[in-house]
Amino acid sequence: MSDCGRLTFKRYLPAAVSCLLIILLAASTAGCGQQAEPTEEPEEPGEAESPPEKEELCPQSERITEVRQRFSQPELVGAFTVVISNCPDARPQTGLQHADVVWEMELEGGITRYLAVFYSQAAQKIGPIRSARLYMVEVARGYDVPFFHAGGNLDALDAIPKLGVKSLCDIYNAGGFAWRTEDRPAPHNLYISTDKLRKASDYRNFEPTEPNSSWPGGWGSQTEEEGPFPHEADGVWEDSRKISSFSINYADYDHYKYSTSYRYSDDRYKKKINDEQLTTADGADITADHVVVVLAPGELVKPPGEWDWQLDVEITGSGQAWIFSGGRMLKGTWEKESASGQMRFSTVDGDTVQLPPGVTWINHITSKEQLEINKQGQ
Repeated sequence: MSDCGRLTFKRYLPAAVSCLLIILLAASTAGCGQQAEPTEEPEEPGEAESPPEKEELCPQSERITEVRQRFSQPELVGAFTVVISNCPDARPQTGLQHADVVWEMELEGGITRYLAVFYSQAAQKIGPIRSARLYMVEVARGYDVPFFHAGGNLDALDAIPKLGVKSLCDIYNAGGFAWRTEDRPAPHNLYISTDKLRKASDYRNFEPTEPNSSWPGGWGSQTEEEGPFPHEADGVWEDSRKISSFSINYADYDHYKYSTSYRYSDDRYKKKINDEQLTTADGADITADHVVVVLAPGELVKPPGEWDWQLDVEITGSGQAWIFSGGRMLKGTWEKESASGQMRFSTVDGDTVQLPPGVTWINHITSKEQLEINKQGQ
């Protein structure tokens, strides 16, 4: 090479290098900003398949917006718990669609009864109202809000003052606020509204109590952006499984059959009774964002002074739990340290499970065999 060629090469070498660096930098920047279009290549025989993409646990839908609005803008000043009948003669019930949390608790003979928590939505009519059982009183005490009921078993009435439950009893201390209708026979015709619950609470000098994230159910943080579904940032759901439906059998007798089931569809769980959609008296379908099944064994006893046998459930302590949310199931445990304490849910490894905001149903069973989980999708 001549001296002129060497000078020319030396002269343009820095510029060439600079251009090359600019081109490489532009290419790498474009790669970070957007993904390149995939090229289709013929699959080689015996080539291993690439692992499937991780399934998204937080679907975006209109339900997220609905839940955020409902729980961030409550209509009531303070929360209430109400005992609602679930006997065949009590259906269809009224006002259940406005409850934020509903406990379905087993009684003797496979009958269940509801303990409903109201806070985010007002209800013009709730019922039919029924009597309290001891384990319902203990669950209600965990919320520490006014508790409306129509009497109760002797042990339940005895526990109310001992536990400091804010009782609103239609028979003993808060009569005149509920009313009876003529379309059904007693005792399946007693109703109350959230407005009357507030007035009854004022009459009993009970201060309003607002929910907090430690309450059993899907209260969570009302400013959480992820919505009412399990999300990838919540590590406790890593061991969950995809479950589309499950059912609970409470009674299978010749004279009485009762089962309830849940199917995940349209970003919520649709609740059925005996294979028919549960609908309120005013035509609202009952659905939930989360469902928790808690196992707490019970036995039939006949306490002194009672005229009939009743189911005695040990709801204080701990036991198994199955937590359903976002079309997924997580096996865990429940724990309630004392009769007046709150129930908390954990994974089998002991990590706390805090459900995001959303309507929650908590079903109590006395035997693991009552729960039947659809194997499809596991």
